[in-house]
Formats: sequence, structure tokens, C-alpha cells
Amino acid sequence: MRSRAPILLAAALASALPAAAQSYSDPGLGYGADAGYTRGPDAESGGATAGVHARLRLTGGLGLELSAGYRRDTFATDGARVLTVDEIPIAVSLLTFFLHEGRVQPYALAGIGYTWAKPRGEGTNAGTPYPAENLFALHAGAGVDVRTSFRTSVFVDGRYVFLDVDAVKALPNQPKADTLRIAAGFNVYF
Repeated sequence: MRSRAPILLAAALASALPAAAQSYSDPGLGYGADAGYTRGPDAESGGATAGVHARLRLTGGLGLELSAGYRRDTFATDGARVLTVDEIPIAVSLLTFFLHEGRVQPYALAGIGYTWAKPRGEGTNAGTPYPAENLFALHAGAGVDVRTSFRTSVFVDGRYVFLDVDAVKALPNQPKADTLRIAAGFNVYF
């Protein structure tokens, strides 16, 4: 009688492979990190941004994200830097995924967040004291998530944040503290 070991080994390997009908968007909780670039339309310059997040896929096409990060904006008047604002945003976003059964999944997002902002005077404005501000902000954006496996993905997205910082609005010409954030990151799903 022949050995059944090769047949049993082949059956074990076949059962360990994902089913052909398994979707890349099965519900689940994932964690990740991102890094990128942020700049406001009225800011003097842009800078690096980084953050961490948790993404919960509710269904194939819907997800929730809780994120926290850091960014810095600088503002100038007549070519001289007068204000730096350090920000720690915490946000909740609703994500709507398109083509969610494939590896490449474009998405749109929108949400609300809390931002702790600490303005600091610079240059001729260095002696001006500014209190920290607790702010709420809306945001919206779009991106693309690429599933590298059933449990991991990488993504790139852009988000526009509507933010009103009192210290920025008090500057001449009343600039806005809104920011555009472009970031890339990864997710690991459990």
C-alpha cells in the first residue's frame, strides 16, 4: 500500500490557502502609521507630518478611522515669520471604499476632529503670549488603499482640514489656518 503522506500534505496546504472568493475588504480592525507633508494655503511653508491610526472595516465598502498626529504651520507677514503653530489633531473619519473586492481600493473620506493648537510668536512677534487653543475641525479627502495581502495594506491619501486658529486670524490680512495634508502609510489587520 502506498503512503498517503503526499496526499495528506497536499490537502493540508490547500486548506491553508485563502478561499478564492475571499474578499480583500472583509470586516476587521487594523492599525497603522503614516507620514507625509502638510501645508496651509496661507502658511509661509509646509512641513512634515506623522500619525497613527486604527481603521475598522464595517462592511466591504464602509470603514471608520480614528487617528492622531502632529503637524506644524508657520505664518509670515511682509516676508518675515511671525507665528508658528504646533498642532496635535485627533480625528474620526468615515471612509467609503470603491472597488472594494480587489487589491486596489480608492476611497473618499470625511469627518470631524479635535485639535490642540499652541501658537508661538516668532521674530518681531516673539514676545507676544498666546494661549493654547482647543478647536474642532472638519475634514474631507480621498485616497487609494492597496492590499498587499489579506492582512496588510499600504495607502496614500490627501485630506483638507478646515481649521480656525484665533492667533492666526488675528494676524494682518487675516490668513486661514486650513491645511492640506498628503500622507502615505500602512495598515495591519487582525
